[in-house]
Amino acid sequence: MVLRLTISLMAFFGLAAAAAAQEQICGGIGADGTWVGGEAETSDIATAETAFDASGVSARGENIVTLFTVSETAEVRVEAHPTDGGDTVIELFGDAGTRILTDDDGGEGSGSRGETTLAPGTYCLVTSSYSGSGQTADIRVGLTSHEPMSPDSDPAVSQACAPGGDAAELHEGPIDELSGDGLTATAPVQQTPAYRFTLSEPLAMTIYAEGTPADPVLLLFDGEGALLGENDDADGRNARLDFPAALPAGDYCIGLRALSDESAPVRVSLVPHSVEAVLSRLYATGKAAPPPGSDHPVMALGRADGRLIEDVVLGADAVWLRFSVPASGMMVIEAVALGEIDPAITLFDELGRTIMHNDDVGQGNTDSLIATRVAPGDYMLAVTRIEDGTATPVRLAIERFVPAGKSIDQ
Repeated sequence: MVLRLTISLMAFFGLAAAAAAQEQICGGIGADGTWVGGEAETSDIATAETAFDASGVSARGENIVTLFTVSETAEVRVEAHPTDGGDTVIELFGDAGTRILTDDDGGEGSGSRGETTLAPGTYCLVTSSYSGSGQTADIRVGLTSHEPMSPDSDPAVSQACAPGGDAAELHEGPIDELSGDGLTATAPVQQTPAYRFTLSEPLAMTIYAEGTPADPVLLLFDGEGALLGENDDADGRNARLDFPAALPAGDYCIGLRALSDESAPVRVSLVPHSVEAVLSRLYATGKAAPPPGSDHPVMALGRADGRLIEDVVLGADAVWLRFSVPASGMMVIEAVALGEIDPAITLFDELGRTIMHNDDVGQGNTDSLIATRVAPGDYMLAVTRIEDGTATPVRLAIERFVPAGKSIDQ
């Protein structure tokens, strides 16, 4: 009896320790995740002979979280494809909870796809529904050398960026430095789907593709036509690729796709990479929360006791609000449009980890709703808009609920 009890306790505490360890993956994002290979030990992408396939189902406002590891630096492709006629969005997070890439429609149809270089570590692929409703999706995680879930969605871009392809020159002659606003070019994607440039010196840079009506997808190829990076919707419906480690000297090609209006202009920019500029854009688009003490504008609401109602005017940039929660409970947050606007809300904890995001509550309603459990602490709320437009008011309702028998003041 004693031996049996001892074994049972060892098994219990072993499972508890494993669960506690998983709660720390990706800054807590991986707490409810599923290992793509069944277990952590069998989910190493770097040594896999073929890509890992998985599937998932999420309820409204929830995400599908897929975990995997990389034992050595590798070129990795992550994909999600809706199987219920929906529209997937993927986000890839590193072990510390830092967002590495995001994509909406980079795959076939309404599917999502992203490729990037990953260092050894543990990663979390978060798949959600663009509308915030429930989602059923097929998921694939593998190396770029593995077979993709969907073929390249626009072979014309790959052909334009292949050696000898018909791509426009972004700059006459080799580029030896970037300063100020860098280099820019503007044209519709149907007119100019690709731009070439040459670096005479290694340069750290950020590449932008901006034009909300077009909803551009940005790709970067090397001189041999190999894909180096791809992004969709890093900044709202605009795209961005960051290269903080200098790109080596050589030939490159920028490829563009328009997910909406191919006749709408897209502005392509090569600018010097700046950590401050990248952070500022992340805050402005609601992709990351400004830290305490930041000079980024934040509306302080104080302690969330009962119900708070606040009107904000939403322009191009996110509106940030900070509030504190004195005790564990449930938070319900609503964003209601007071004009022609489609608001979205994202809740972050005090360390900047994403807790929940919602765009539309569903059934044709473009207002947003978050309902989630919270622990005591400070929280940040980002209010953003889906489409460009004039500054429009949005009404926010933040309400805290406590367990039965507890006081709201506790």
